[in-house]
Formats: sequence, structure tokens, C-alpha cells
Amino acid sequence: MLDPTIKLYDAVRITELRQPVRSDLGAGDIRKPQVGDVAWVIEIYENPPGYELECSDKDGTTEWLQGFGAEEIKLEKLVKHSAHRAWHVRFGAHPVLHDSLRLSAPGDLLCLN
Repeated sequence: MLDPTIKLYDAVRITELRQPVRSDLGAGDIRKPQVGDVAWVIEIYENPPGYELECSDKDGTTEWLQGFGAEEIKLEKLVKHSAHRAWHVRFGAHPVLHDSLRLSAPGDLLCLN
């Protein structure tokens, strides 16, 4: 079942992977998803229910891009402040990051202002 609070372009943290992540890396993937990763919801599927998530490093390079069925993953929605703080925790302080973290469009995965 989809989490009704999670919307397109939200920042989320993976809190549980209920099934093993596929063993092969997708084209462009650097590594596999893991619990604790912060990712962006880039698509929400209704039938079957699920999410397409993208996780990027501090420079905006995609680490992984993967679809998950709603039953395969548990996500925690991050509010703007929490997403900003999680980014700092995961990747260390970065001078470009500001408190106003937002997403504008799929092609602009991370926009800072």
C-alpha cells in the first residue's frame, strides 16, 4: 500500500528493505540502495503500487535509480529541514547547501536557493 503522505519529488529515507535489492546494478548505478539512504521520489505508480526513487551524492551524481513495489520498502518522508539535515549527515557539510532545499522539476533533481 502506498503511503498517502509521500508525494512526487519528496525527499525520503529508506527505513526498511523488505526484500533483497536486485543483484545487478542498473545502467549508471554506482551502488545498490541501502537502509538509511536519502532519495527523491521521481515517480509514483498506482497499479501495481510503488515508487521510483533516485539517490544522488552531494555533487548531484546519481548513485542509484530504482523502482520498488510498495510492499518491498518502508520510507520515511523528510520535511525540508530534515532533508537538508539528512543530506549533511549522509554527505558531510557542504558550503553550497542552504536551509531552503527544494525540488523544482525531474531534470533538476536538487535545486538550492
